[in-house]
Amino acid sequence: AIRNRHLEAVTLLLQMKANPACTDKHGDTALHIAVNGALEHFVDKLLEAMKDREELLKRVNKRGETALDVALANEEIAIAKKLQLYGLAEHEETPDYTCLICSSLLYEPCTLQCGHTFCMYCATASLKAGGLCPFRCNVRTVSNPQKSLKIEKEIKEKYPEHFQRREAAFFKQRANACLQDFARVVDVGTPLKFNENNTVHFTFEDTDLRV
Repeated sequence: AIRNRHLEAVTLLLQMKANPACTDKHGDTALHIAVNGALEHFVDKLLEAMKDREELLKRVNKRGETALDVALANEEIAIAKKLQLYGLAEHEETPDYTCLICSSLLYEPCTLQCGHTFCMYCATASLKAGGLCPFRCNVRTVSNPQKSLKIEKEIKEKYPEHFQRREAAFFKQRANACLQDFARVVDVGTPLKFNENNTVHFTFEDTDLRV
């Protein structure tokens, strides 16, 4: 319905409790599709309908992209800022330590020359596009970002439980992204996921392979 830009159909499906976090064969959620199509009204509808917005905002597709990643890559600044605001609302308990890109608690925080602070992974990935601050303040970064040990220490001391959950979520997200890259390279023909023991098992060329 989103691909066909049927707003009324989307509204009806949401009223019938359709789950916006469901994914297609590419791992894209309805939010990924709406953002990729620059459909701001659809983005609003989806996020307003979700009780757990963080689940939708943090969901990555098979390319390892969140909806915010897609918005920034497509230079849809208005939508990117909207996603950031929704994400910030989910983290009111840690407002001073929220990454302006992923809207999560800062993990391996780094502060750029412009003064904006991001997760190291978020900043590095975004700076590859041209060296400008990911928040589009047009300040160029001429050196590689360095982790702020001071900010990281403050986060660990003030929000130890939040930090532990954030660290676990970060590793899970990056591990799943690497797993999907691996699946594409060897063409296993089926989505791969970590099981509860953090292992993956499948058969490849009649040989059991464990990751």
